[in-house]
Amino acid sequence: MTSRLSCKFPAGLETSLAFRDDTYRQGCLLHDIHFNPYEMVLMLENDGDIYKTHAHYFCLASMKVIDEYDTIVTQTKDRIDEYLCWMIIDNKELIMLPVSKCNRVHAEAVIKRIEEPLARLRLFSNNDCVEVEKRWREKVISARNKYPLIEKSSSANQIRI
Repeated sequence: MTSRLSCKFPAGLETSLAFRDDTYRQGCLLHDIHFNPYEMVLMLENDGDIYKTHAHYFCLASMKVIDEYDTIVTQTKDRIDEYLCWMIIDNKELIMLPVSKCNRVHAEAVIKRIEEPLARLRLFSNNDCVEVEKRWREKVISARNKYPLIEKSSSANQIRI
């Protein structure tokens, strides 16, 4: 298993990021290093203003590329061989690249529109994502509460549930 790190987004960004991609799909990218530090969830809006989970990503690294672009490297939850590079451009846009292209040459080529990224997500203000984030948090808490904590008693080497 690959080790995970906290998803470190720039401090100025909200924990629920509304975006629109190049095909005009809208969605929310949810992240919170204090609530669920090692994961990001991408939700897409489908017909009827309903947001559905598109993908979960495990964070593997956070860094700066060219001392300018906050960058997060992820592994896709259901595709263990898919590693992605997410570059945050001026806190207004996320570009997604294959991890093999997570470098200065490709970043500048994408920014200058010489190369196409896997995805280009333009960030904008949208209150829908606040509600989506609230439901996501409730779902995570519910999943955490499904299983009782297992506690090992040191005095008798017994397990209590």
